[in-house]
Amino acid sequence: MVFLYLLHSYELDPEGVYLTMTQSTMSLYTSQEMEDDQLIVGIDYARNPKNRFPGAHLHVAGQRDDLDAIYLGDERKTRKLRDLHLPMGGKRFRPTLEDLVEFMVTEEMVDPKPDWDQVVQEHRTRWEAIQLKAAVRRNPQDAADALRADGWAVTPPKNNR
Repeated sequence: MVFLYLLHSYELDPEGVYLTMTQSTMSLYTSQEMEDDQLIVGIDYARNPKNRFPGAHLHVAGQRDDLDAIYLGDERKTRKLRDLHLPMGGKRFRPTLEDLVEFMVTEEMVDPKPDWDQVVQEHRTRWEAIQLKAAVRRNPQDAADALRADGWAVTPPKNNR
């Protein structure tokens, strides 16, 4: 049996218009106690991380005794595989709950409901559209350049910033 832990925190974007995820944790454990040594995989995201690690990162459980030999830090005496922060696509293109659900099903950790893949794809498509719109809002010139390159006529707004 697999146990899923989810935590999502949101706030309004700087313009006060859209909800923006500020932090999330999605983890799979082998028991409902969800102790550190029962972690299978964890995906963490912090919009504004308070340390040097990537905002979107992956933790994988496992055993690698040779990590201590290559660890040059001085804050810890030992390092486990699950301590590594593997980068995962940044603010816009990080893994989603849909990715984690697909992982559990394709790796045969859970018995899926009928049409699970259609539901996952529907939600993934919605997520991708939201992220694309957010990326365009934050990078309008790049979006306009890409559309022009594909033959679109793009006119900047009169109040162009």
